[in-house]
Amino acid sequence: MSKSVAFLLGAGCEGEGQLNLPSGKFFKRDTIVARNVSGLINAINSATNPKIKNGPVITAHGTSILYQTLCENGCDLFSFSDEEKASVRAYLELKSSKLSYTEEEKKTIRDGFDKLYKEQFYQPLIDNSLATEKLGDNVNTFLEKACFYSFVDSLFNCLRKPELYPNEVNRVIKLYFAAYSSVMLRLFNDSEMSMYEDIINAKGEIDHSISQKRQMIEELVNAAQKRIFDEKYEKTDIYYNMIRTFINESEPTDSKIGIVTTNYTKFAQEFTGVSNENIAYIHGKLNLFESLKSKRISKLTDFSGDDFVFPYILIQSGIKPIVNGYQIHEFEKAVRMIDESEELFILGYGVNSDDEHITNLLRTRLQDGKKITCFLYNNTVENQQNVERELQISGKVRFENSTDFGKVLDLLK
Repeated sequence: MSKSVAFLLGAGCEGEGQLNLPSGKFFKRDTIVARNVSGLINAINSATNPKIKNGPVITAHGTSILYQTLCENGCDLFSFSDEEKASVRAYLELKSSKLSYTEEEKKTIRDGFDKLYKEQFYQPLIDNSLATEKLGDNVNTFLEKACFYSFVDSLFNCLRKPELYPNEVNRVIKLYFAAYSSVMLRLFNDSEMSMYEDIINAKGEIDHSISQKRQMIEELVNAAQKRIFDEKYEKTDIYYNMIRTFINESEPTDSKIGIVTTNYTKFAQEFTGVSNENIAYIHGKLNLFESLKSKRISKLTDFSGDDFVFPYILIQSGIKPIVNGYQIHEFEKAVRMIDESEELFILGYGVNSDDEHITNLLRTRLQDGKKITCFLYNNTVENQQNVERELQISGKVRFENSTDFGKVLDLLK
């Protein structure tokens, strides 16, 4: 092989049928619900003021989330009564400014939409006595399709001065820990889950210090990943293993491989064996945390017990905040790999507006006349058109079934 090849890899490479980690709608659901995250937050940090509690990250006044979800998915997304549909239509018309309203009419419309949001979505979600799957069709559809980007993006700004915006900052912290927990907890088997619960609930004879708990959490997460790696390393149907085989069976002097991953685990690098400079973790890593005050990024055990830390991961949002040089370096690697490679393969990654920064890089590559091969789990015309719609370019992407990934790689050897 004489061509340089880059891979853009997403959650589908670690999801069902691969490493069985959460992807897509399940990850979003866990992030919004934020069930049982306060234990981890309080185990590895000194208490916040006000204290961070369990419960959904959305607020009672978060109607912008429902509004954005309806705008992007249409009014037929939910099963509303005729009265509720009328309330939704009136609110969308008000927001579009197509009609003139008196102040009293505006208030009536806003109050109706606010009531709909609270009764149909907010109140069921804050009732922690209900399991997620028992919340009803509308709520579960909301958790799957919710566009909470404007809500989240506005909160990021408060991280500049955490001492002035404690409530807003706590909501951001909860959001990050909820996303982190969604992935971390699915790494664990029953034994590891029991150990994790002992750590955060201070069970046993000793209530460990914050520094000790951080070390124990870090070791547990690493051990779980090592166990999964050992279990899956020889499996020929694992995408990461296919890439490793491709690298090993290509001539080393001719091969030039780059991996851009949106996943938080270290599996992409561990399975494929690529060097640090040939892999870009553009959305952070499970073993990295960020200091609330200094914005320093490092391993969990590198911080002092007085440092309030939260996971360094980038979640689903329209804007990805840049916080320090480490992040810029990862993005620089990604830009170089996507731009300079002769072949770019997209696998397990949904091209969508959640990651506009990546979509823009892909658009630029296509505009420059370079190849992109996109592997789809369901390689239908509709799904192909969805990708082309996001890229705003048609007829320039080669589509393949994800089940044919290994065969396509074989042709390049």
